[in-house]
Amino acid sequence: MKNEPLSHRMWAKVLAYVLLTACFIVLAASAAGIWALWEGDFYSSTPESLKEDRFRQVCLSAADSIVVRNRSGYPQSENTGNGRYALYGPSGEAVWRSAGYDEAAGSAGYLFAYRWREDPYGGAYAEYLSGGEWDPEDPDAEVWTVRAYVDPELPVQDGFYWAAKGIGILWNLRVAVYPIAVLAAAGMILCFVFLMCGAGHRAGLPGITPGYLYRVPFDVMTAVLAFALVLGAVAISESPAEPLLAVLAVPAVTGWCASFAMRVKVGKWWENTLIWRVLRLLGRALRGAWRLVRGIPLVWKTVLGFLAVCVIELLWMIPFHRDTDMFFSLWIVERFLIGLAVLYLALIMRRLQRGGEALAGGDLGYHTETKAMLWDFRRHGEDLNSIGDGMSRAVAEQMKSERMKTELITNVSHDIKTPLTSVINYVDLLKRTDDPGKAKEYLEVLDRQSRRLKKLTEDLVEMSKAASGAVEVRPARTSVRELLSQALGEYSERLEKAGIEPVLTDPGEELFVRADGKLTWRVLDNLFSNVCKYGQSGTRFYIDAQREGDEVRLRFRNVSREALNIPAEELMERFVRGDSARGGEGSGLGLNIAKSLIEVQGGRFGLTVDGDLFKAEAVLPADA
Repeated sequence: MKNEPLSHRMWAKVLAYVLLTACFIVLAASAAGIWALWEGDFYSSTPESLKEDRFRQVCLSAADSIVVRNRSGYPQSENTGNGRYALYGPSGEAVWRSAGYDEAAGSAGYLFAYRWREDPYGGAYAEYLSGGEWDPEDPDAEVWTVRAYVDPELPVQDGFYWAAKGIGILWNLRVAVYPIAVLAAAGMILCFVFLMCGAGHRAGLPGITPGYLYRVPFDVMTAVLAFALVLGAVAISESPAEPLLAVLAVPAVTGWCASFAMRVKVGKWWENTLIWRVLRLLGRALRGAWRLVRGIPLVWKTVLGFLAVCVIELLWMIPFHRDTDMFFSLWIVERFLIGLAVLYLALIMRRLQRGGEALAGGDLGYHTETKAMLWDFRRHGEDLNSIGDGMSRAVAEQMKSERMKTELITNVSHDIKTPLTSVINYVDLLKRTDDPGKAKEYLEVLDRQSRRLKKLTEDLVEMSKAASGAVEVRPARTSVRELLSQALGEYSERLEKAGIEPVLTDPGEELFVRADGKLTWRVLDNLFSNVCKYGQSGTRFYIDAQREGDEVRLRFRNVSREALNIPAEELMERFVRGDSARGGEGSGLGLNIAKSLIEVQGGRFGLTVDGDLFKAEAVLPADA
């Protein structure tokens, strides 16, 4: 990918590892150099004094060898490089001179004195006398002296030459070593941040892509790395000439950090650890044990608790049965703890007792605090609270049921009284008129009101059957397309007369439901009838069906002529119309009957009201 960050590319990560290791080497060398410069007094001396001290050390080493070789009878080496040496015996006579000593004599040089002594085991050794000081009157003293000079031109590349060369190089680097160390540290930080940002990312792959190391638990990987670092440190301490181990530790530790960064990006990194898995298994075991304990009856829990206290008492008192003071002290502590536990249980029981008394007194809103309770006591307190809540809900439901019964009686009485009053009045008018025209008009009104009364009576009977589940349901494989086509055919003229255009969406496949065709047609009849009665003229009536898993969802949408000023839930109540008025056609039972008829077939029925948009949904079990 062209716009992919550089931190996602493998070659860039490898280069960053190499640069990080190189910067570490430079930083380590700079730190060692700074330490050596301070230890070597490069910041408090001059180059000449540093060379002087180093030349003296080289000459001292050569003087030691000269004295030992002379006393041991070995021949002296004539090739002494840039050094010029002469060995003098105890009497002050010159025993040996190196080549060029006479020419260098008289210039600035070094004097070393040694006392030759015999050790208790029959051997002998040369004891260096610091500063050349010795006691000439000591009869046992056998002092040998060595005079040394150094050729200032340093024509030979020996220890003197390289000492002077090294001191010159270090002197020139004594200031530059600090910015070098800072640049190396900055390079390490930049490479480390780059690798942490790119951890888990791969070129061409979106998001975080864990590698093979992600399968290894993080704590196991950490333990292996720590063990390897400890072994490396031990190897370096025993063999300081193995700096490669320290260099290899840098990419290893950086890789561990990159793995940790990747796990953090993935999320919940602690779950991929062996400790977490063990703790999770332990937690499951404890939860299983706790469920087992919770299943034990309270009486047996009490018995087991008493036995546990007895066993603990026996175990901690047996070792002190002869120590009266300790035995008595432990007995007091035990009784104090048992007393606290009994007091705690008594307080809990009193709290539960108050909750029960409140419920018995009719205070259904009383809430027993269970936060500080344990085990069966908390469960009992929650049961008391549930009893209060359940009783409150039952009372509310009972009051709602009574209210609905009252409203049902009122509405039924009102809806029956209106057409019945018209029938009685027009029958009386019919009896008193002799005009055939008036009589015919009165008969039409009687016919219309009697049909309305008949329709209301049928709806009441059907609603009662549907609500009580007494409706006979004969489910069969029914075509959705045939049902909708039949409904559109039956209501095409009424919809056209109402000025509403039906729009049926083809589902693209043949849909079948497991339903009673007669009951389902009754539902469609109610819905289509409502559209014709209450739909807005000049709008569309949308009908569609869609399969969703093991169900078929039928949707009906239209725009209402009147404002829907009540919630959708109330529209399915009995004797409720969309305009909240008691006049007009219908009994207000259609939607309630439709809901009941769908539910007795194992389906669901729902309404949605959005402004003037009315949406009904019927869900029925699908049939293959």
